[in-house]
Amino acid sequence: MFILVIYIFHFWLLHAFFNCFFVSKKHQSFSLKIIAWACFFIVQLFISSQITYPLILFTFNCFVTICLCRLLYLAPLKKLLFLSITFCATGMLIEVIVSLVMQIIGDNINSGSILGAVLSKLVLLAFVHSISIIQTQNSRRSPALSSWILLLFMTISSIVIIHTLYLFNQTSSFLVFQVLSFLSIILLLFINVGFFLFDDKLSKYTDMKVENSILSQQFKHYEALRAAKEEQINFFNREKHNLKNQLLSIRAFALKADSSAIINFINSLLKDPDFGLTPFSVCENLIFDAIISSKVNVAKNNKIKYTWDIDVPHCLPFNDTDLCVLLGNAIENSLEACLNAKSTNKFVHIAAHYKQNCLYMHIENTYTHQLVKSGRKFFSTKRTSRLHGYGLPSIQHVVNKYDGVLLTETKNNLFELKIILYPT
Repeated sequence: MFILVIYIFHFWLLHAFFNCFFVSKKHQSFSLKIIAWACFFIVQLFISSQITYPLILFTFNCFVTICLCRLLYLAPLKKLLFLSITFCATGMLIEVIVSLVMQIIGDNINSGSILGAVLSKLVLLAFVHSISIIQTQNSRRSPALSSWILLLFMTISSIVIIHTLYLFNQTSSFLVFQVLSFLSIILLLFINVGFFLFDDKLSKYTDMKVENSILSQQFKHYEALRAAKEEQINFFNREKHNLKNQLLSIRAFALKADSSAIINFINSLLKDPDFGLTPFSVCENLIFDAIISSKVNVAKNNKIKYTWDIDVPHCLPFNDTDLCVLLGNAIENSLEACLNAKSTNKFVHIAAHYKQNCLYMHIENTYTHQLVKSGRKFFSTKRTSRLHGYGLPSIQHVVNKYDGVLLTETKNNLFELKIILYPT
């Protein structure tokens, strides 16, 4: 019975580990997933348990784990192979370390194999939980110190309690005490699993709250741009209609050979600052056109050279909201850096091209102030924004969603942001 619990716990750990990196295949039925896990259980119980040579056991477990992951998850083959081998190697390494520690403190390994299995799975759970915390930190500026402290406390406390219960069980001959020890150990395993699930849900809720706040701001910005674009088009249509009447007037003057009236009429038109204006357009893609063109006046008013090289089609295989978050945050960061710069040669250049089913973006801007490093990859100069620190992590979130690439470089007071997105 206890062995069955250990196997189920191990399978859940494997499931939680792969969920940190991959997405489950949604088209598969629930019954097919149950059959896959059942086959995996049978193989582990009746084949893996009979293999005694460590290298062969490790190779076999890696092969079975790779097959299971390939069947249930959407994942690049190289990444799948690497992570499957990593999980199996980490599990085996933890078992060896736990066995050595038990030998050092004087426990009998032969009679205490169940204890070793439980402690190994607890440490493996701490490893999977650590990966989840690290992934959470990658999307935030500040490290989740409280999560690390709670994880360390829960793992050490559980190990001490389980070891104490095991020793108590060994010295007691009463069946009721042995049953209570067994139930207590099972309960501790559930408590640790519950803590992992709670912390994971809390992290996802926090990330979702931040993302919703950013998306709300981007949506309002996009709606304002859409309204301005619509007003500009309406103005153009009105001017087009007025031009017809104006041409009729000029033709009437021409038929009367009244050249002075024609000249005076044309001069009056030229004095109108809105005469001859046409809708300003960057490219045929509405998202790129609206966001880039909305920043022209900001750059002009602050004497920032604002240029672009855009070659993207009308429709892209990416979510419009994701493009708004990506392009909006990137341009706002660049303009803000120029606004804070003391140089007279301030510029922002935006390049975007869609070729071979990939979207490539390269944004450059000048800066003169000290950049603040956030994490390992990003730089932020924001000081007073209510969403301080979430701009570049939001860009990274979109890039990760499409398995893309994000690079930042700084050289000679020039900041470069390079992004590649692949359609899913």
